[in-house]
Amino acid sequence: MSIIVRTLLIFKLLLVVQYAHSQNDIQQLTFEASDGNRITGFIYQKRQTPEEAPLAFLMHGLTGSSLHWLAPGNLSYGDQITAYLVNSGYRVIALDARAHGVRK
Repeated sequence: MSIIVRTLLIFKLLLVVQYAHSQNDIQQLTFEASDGNRITGFIYQKRQTPEEAPLAFLMHGLTGSSLHWLAPGNLSYGDQITAYLVNSGYRVIALDARAHGVRK
């Protein structure tokens, strides 16, 4: 396992632990594309979000990953955008582009 993948996994674990005791729920998503590539991401929502809540899909920038939308204090305010959407009643889905995020 490469150092980048290990670092991402540790970072992800720290973020999940940080938010585990909050009023928000975080679920990891994994999809297998028709060509066999793995697409990963997360669903962010309040614990009491109704099933019919609107969806907001978020994609990261060129060198990022879906974790951008949780990481506190990032320069493009991803965490604040996510918090605003979740607090407004949205279910937020953040996906990793191909060759980004945790791949294996």
